[in-house]
Amino acid sequence: MKKRVLILSLALAFIVAATAHAEEKTSTISKEQAGAISQSCDSIKQSLRKLQKADTKTRSYLGSIYEELLTDFINPLNIRLVKNNLPSTSLTELHSSFLSGRQDFAKKFTLYEQSFEALLSSDCTKNPEEFYQKLQETRKARTTLEQSTEALRMILEKHQNAVQTLKGTL
Repeated sequence: MKKRVLILSLALAFIVAATAHAEEKTSTISKEQAGAISQSCDSIKQSLRKLQKADTKTRSYLGSIYEELLTDFINPLNIRLVKNNLPSTSLTELHSSFLSGRQDFAKKFTLYEQSFEALLSSDCTKNPEEFYQKLQETRKARTTLEQSTEALRMILEKHQNAVQTLKGTL
C-alpha cells in the first residue's frame, strides 16, 4: 500500500513538473511574433480598449440582472415560503449558492479588470514578450470569469426547476 502511494505521488509530481515545463515553453514567443506585436501595438491596444469597454457594459448588465433576480424573485419567494410554513431546503441552498456565486463573480471580474489594466499599461512596442505574458494572464482571468457566469446560470436553472417542482406540489 505504501509503495503504491509513493508511486502515485511520484507520478503526480512528474505530471505537475511536466505541465509547468510545458507552460514555460508556450509562454515564450518567436521573434516574428514579437515583431508583429511591436508593429501592431497601437491597433492591438485600440481593439483591447474596445473589448474592455464592452466587457464593462456586460459586467454591469449581468450585475444588475443578478441583483434584480435576487431582490425581486429569489428573496421574496423564500420569505413567503417561510411565512407560510413551507420552507424549501433546496431553494434555501440554491439561494446560498447564488449569493456566494455572485460574490465570486464580482471578485473574478475585479481580478480580470486588474489584469486587463496591467495588460493595457504594458508597452507592447518595447517589450512584446511581457505584453504577451500579460495577455495570457488576462485570457486566463477571462476564462475563470466565464466559468463563474456559467456557474451562476446553472444555479438559476436549478432554481427555476425547483420552483416548478414546488409549484407542482402546491
